[in-house]
Amino acid sequence: MPLKKWLDRNEVRVAARSDVGISRSENEDAFGHFTNRADGAAPEYLFVVADGMGGHENGKEASQTAVRVVRDTFFGTPSESVEERLRRSLQEANQRVFALSDDEADVRRAGTTCTALAFVAGELYLAHVGDSRAYRIG
Repeated sequence: MPLKKWLDRNEVRVAARSDVGISRSENEDAFGHFTNRADGAAPEYLFVVADGMGGHENGKEASQTAVRVVRDTFFGTPSESVEERLRRSLQEANQRVFALSDDEADVRRAGTTCTALAFVAGELYLAHVGDSRAYRIG
């Protein structure tokens, strides 16, 4: 069954789990799933995963910042195309994470990967930066 027909009849359910792994003492992953339900319009779904870079002192702050900025930027300008919103979202997240390293003396060397998936009007859109992966199954 096509994804759009399935979603027309079903609710989107999300599960997420993260693990610190075997070589780190702190989990530096961040993720979020967000829905924007505009007045009478079909909902837009956004899923974001960010993996803070363990070799950097502040991967956790970087990944949390990336998820928050991608969400805020993506939903902040609904009149733009989905592709443009995703592109701008990751660019803005990159600038904000870079600023963490540059501006705050106690936050140095912040870095993260970021993968974002938007589901809008029956279409899937993917944006990705870094060495994490996104898989299409099925």
